[in-house]
Amino acid sequence: MIASLHLLIKLVIAHLLGDFFLQPRSWVNDRNLKHHRSVLLYLHAGIHALLAYVLMWDWKRWYIPVIIFVTHWLIDWVKSYQKEYLTRWFIIDQVLHLLVICAVWRWLLIPKVEIDLFAILSNTQGLYTITAYLILARPTSIFIGIATHKWRKSIENDKKETLKDAGAWIGIIERYLILTFIIVGQDGAIGFLMAAKSIFRFGDLSQLRQKNQTEYLVIGTFLSFGIAIVVGYVLRQLGMK
Repeated sequence: MIASLHLLIKLVIAHLLGDFFLQPRSWVNDRNLKHHRSVLLYLHAGIHALLAYVLMWDWKRWYIPVIIFVTHWLIDWVKSYQKEYLTRWFIIDQVLHLLVICAVWRWLLIPKVEIDLFAILSNTQGLYTITAYLILARPTSIFIGIATHKWRKSIENDKKETLKDAGAWIGIIERYLILTFIIVGQDGAIGFLMAAKSIFRFGDLSQLRQKNQTEYLVIGTFLSFGIAIVVGYVLRQLGMK
């Protein structure tokens, strides 16, 4: 039973690595432009299949990477026709991928096993922790970017002098700190982290009365902190006490 749950988590980790760490933005642009003619779309689906195989490391189940390849290609191909950069398409895309993974795990990997999740959760903390840190990196950064896209347009002129990708890296670091604080039981440190960020990042903006940019950063910060706290407490409930 524990081994079966490990397989599910490994497939989720493979998906996170393939979709958010091994897919450059240029690949997404190529897919959206060429659709089914995009060679990079096939390469992206192939990377997902390869990661699934490597993490499972069981060639007897060769059909699992094949299913991952085909379904991932189909989902991303359909998504390539959605021209608008909307939060709902990101969520729908990720939900479909995860549903495929769960279906593969439940009906192909463990068809005759009844799983008692409460009996085995405490033995999978390591994989849960890895998954949590992966989620709080690029997946969360991309989600926040999509969710705040409509407000970002109004402050583009104000952000010309900012460092490239600095905001994304700041967000990842702060989410990692929050998750680490929750894991080690230092929840109070989250308040000090938010206070420190408020002083360094919002002070100058308020003095310059850059209201749009200040409000945009506040929204992004609350999203970032909120997601990290939710993931941290879910992880704690799954056994990290």
